Amino acid sequence: MDEINEAAANTLTSYQINLGAYARNATEDYLDSVVQWQKSRNIIGSKLDLYYPDDTQIRSNWKNLSNAIEAIRGIVSGPSPGEYGMCYKLGRVLEVQAVYSTQPLNIDPDVMEAYHCDRYAVSSLQNSSHLKKVFPLKDGEINWNVTTKDDEKDGEINWNALFLRHYTSKTPEGITAAHSEFGKNYEKLEKRINDDKAKLLTAVIESNIRAFE
Repeated sequence: MDEINEAAANTLTSYQINLGAYARNATEDYLDSVVQWQKSRNIIGSKLDLYYPDDTQIRSNWKNLSNAIEAIRGIVSGPSPGEYGMCYKLGRVLEVQAVYSTQPLNIDPDVMEAYHCDRYAVSSLQNSSHLKKVFPLKDGEINWNVTTKDDEKDGEINWNALFLRHYTSKTPEGITAAHSEFGKNYEKLEKRINDDKAKLLTAVIESNIRAFE
């Protein structure tokens, strides 16, 4: 249980420290934390499989939580230059969105064509049936840049803000606004991950208690 808490907390803290840096400029500590996270993720997953072979909920919760934490790295680090970097980041956003949202993406589906994402092997962009579910049809009434007031009230995440942090505007004011919107929505995402971590830890404790009843 301590391993789950420590691995998730340390990794998210490392992401925060390096927020805004491209992966190629990442610090040595950040890269070390990525390696450590991969090791911890595999060890924890193996232990949960061993200790809770019949508790599919605990193992499923860990899979969703660890996948989300892993995907966030691609969002935080920022895309590498070029089309592949944008498609890779879009794929990472889709992976997290699949875990934490039932709402359609507020990202213009035309970005898939604009960045020629069909040319690149990004796994989460290969499932055409899933893409049809998450990308709403463009009807001229959707504002791709902001969520609705109801979404904001319910804590719905502005996925477009997470995706286009570096590309929303080239003016200083626009860049500042884009980074502010990114930060606000990253905090929402991090809160959901921490909430899920707390639920997973509670489930593990309750399972241990039942084992001694």
